[in-house]
Amino acid sequence: MKKRFLIFIINFFVVLSISSQQYSDEELKDIAKFNADLANSKSHDTILAKAYLGLSEILYVANLDTLAPLCIKAKEIAEKYIKKENISKKERKTCLSIISDALNNIGYVYKTKGNIDLALKYYHESLKIHEEIGDKTGIATSLNNIGFVYRSQGNVYLALEYYQRALTLQEELNDHEGMASLYNNIGIIYYDQLDFDNALKYYQKSLKNDYKVDYKKGIANTLNNIGLIYYKKGNVDEALNYYTKSLEMKQQFGDKIGIAISYNHIGELFESQNNLKEARDYYEKALNILEQQGDKKWMGFVLKDLSDLLLKLGEVKLAEVYALKSYKISQELGFPANISNAAQTLSKINKLKGNYKEALELFELHTLMKDSLLNNDIIKNTKNQQLKYEFEKQQAIKDAEHKKDIEIAAQKQQKQKMITYGVVVVLIVVMLLLGVIFNRLKITKRQKQVIEEQKLEVETAKIQLEEKNKEVMDSINYAKRIQDALLKAEEHESQHLPPHFILFKPKDIVSGDFYWALEKENHLYLAAADCTGHGVPGALLTMLGNSFLNEINAVDKLLTPAEILNKLRDKIISELNQTGKDGETTDGMDISLIRLNLKTNELHWAGANNPLYIINSGELLELKPDKQPIGYNYKMTDFTNHQINLNKNDYVAIFTDGFADQFGGPKGKKYKYNTFKNKLLEIYQLPLDEQKKLLSNEFEIWRGNLQQVDDVCVIGLRL
Repeated sequence: MKKRFLIFIINFFVVLSISSQQYSDEELKDIAKFNADLANSKSHDTILAKAYLGLSEILYVANLDTLAPLCIKAKEIAEKYIKKENISKKERKTCLSIISDALNNIGYVYKTKGNIDLALKYYHESLKIHEEIGDKTGIATSLNNIGFVYRSQGNVYLALEYYQRALTLQEELNDHEGMASLYNNIGIIYYDQLDFDNALKYYQKSLKNDYKVDYKKGIANTLNNIGLIYYKKGNVDEALNYYTKSLEMKQQFGDKIGIAISYNHIGELFESQNNLKEARDYYEKALNILEQQGDKKWMGFVLKDLSDLLLKLGEVKLAEVYALKSYKISQELGFPANISNAAQTLSKINKLKGNYKEALELFELHTLMKDSLLNNDIIKNTKNQQLKYEFEKQQAIKDAEHKKDIEIAAQKQQKQKMITYGVVVVLIVVMLLLGVIFNRLKITKRQKQVIEEQKLEVETAKIQLEEKNKEVMDSINYAKRIQDALLKAEEHESQHLPPHFILFKPKDIVSGDFYWALEKENHLYLAAADCTGHGVPGALLTMLGNSFLNEINAVDKLLTPAEILNKLRDKIISELNQTGKDGETTDGMDISLIRLNLKTNELHWAGANNPLYIINSGELLELKPDKQPIGYNYKMTDFTNHQINLNKNDYVAIFTDGFADQFGGPKGKKYKYNTFKNKLLEIYQLPLDEQKKLLSNEFEIWRGNLQQVDDVCVIGLRL
């Protein structure tokens, strides 16, 4: 009987929502499936719990009040089932996942309704369970939600910390929808600080990721936020264009709160154009929806905007009613931005009424709340927070090491005391046995003589070793001069070459990486290569590689990069006597080689394990290399020659793996190729010498106190 009653309630929610909401075919199919699961008396408890949770996440868009009851029911079923005996690990994990998702959704309801303390409580409980079961997607979602609450409370530092933790997980998971949400939220932080350029940058990142997975709700929200940027910059037509696109999408999938937000922003735009009647209509439509949905945060904003409009229309009494409502809601929420806005409007009203003391107090409150959001220190520290986090982490490591050193010193001191006591005891024994010692004096003298002779031998060996070491270092330094002479100068003499830079950072004195360039018949050959090993062994291979490349191209024929790599591999295998037998050398190199027609911009390229990046109009194209080295390999095929026509201002980058493989950052992890790509996209339009400095600084900051793990070579070229 109880189950049938619950099914009736669910169907009531569904009918109520469908009557005001046009669902997609897929959503209607899901609703029918979930209801069928609930109606089936043989449905397993985990199936029932999933059905309640699934319905809640479809219906809440049209009716927020459906979310909490359905999630509470899902949570109760999962909690009851998890207490049963003989439950499997898989079933336990499923139940915990349902409980954590339900807690997260209930937290969303409390946040929307204005009970921030309860919202944070449920979000943290959800996060704890997600961490227990190792659900990275769930962890990222909870971190994002917690960060959003802290941002609304004006706690920018905590918000950014949670956002950054969540973004790291979403990037690991390659979750475009999750990354889009976090980029959007970070953009809001910059928007709150009036840094509109950075805000727009993050909104555009968010939009790009939402389009990749066609997440319409995220696209609509971000379009609205981009419209806000254009509105703040005074471009009213562009702002209205984005607002309208956002509103149309929200109306298609029935996002009521989202529709209300769009109405409010459109009303704000009409008000700025002195179209007060249209503005009032939009404000009132927004307020009506938000009151139905119980969203206190946005009610506070809309009530304030409507109050300001009524003041312009001369309706002071009604304006005061709305302003007081906004102020009361804002105080309940404790969000500085809401309080600041409401206090500002109430200050104006009290000034009009002649209540100057109240007006001043409210204006001071408005200023205090505004300063808490726009404090210069907060803005500066927001941008430096990541560097601060890294410094504190390194300092903690140093403190721990210092403490350990103190403990070791104390242990040594204690040992020394024990030794001293022992010596005293020995001296007493020596005095008592003086006669015996006297008889052995001759033996002791002979032993002393032997020790002195051994000491002399050790000193002599030390001097010889230092001399040998100096000879070796002199040889290595001389080898570096030879290697530098073999490498082409970065400031090439030809006036035909495109602008370029070469970032070259050997790990040791001499390098296992090398770059090579050659001009031939209006063509530029350019290569970045990574030989096996580094230091002296790697440097020897670089000299062979450089010499072989010059020898291969000392012919009249204009060779393609693939032909050159095939010949270079044959040379390496032949000269190093490589046959593939166990125990013999497998030395070789990875290389990326281009041939550029300096007149037509036609590019030929081939690569052995190292790729090629081409950037055009903000888009990065990666040409994949052949997965085989220059050297003996168990399965050798001809290298692939790639041909592409470039345009003026196209950007080309070739490199070895040293930059991307460097360990560092706050967690001592690899820099990775995706981070390297994003850095190139960020700086590729800058002057080439400035790009080189920025990349060098980026590498050193990332490396921090860690040792450089490999040689680094990066070459950038712009047509």
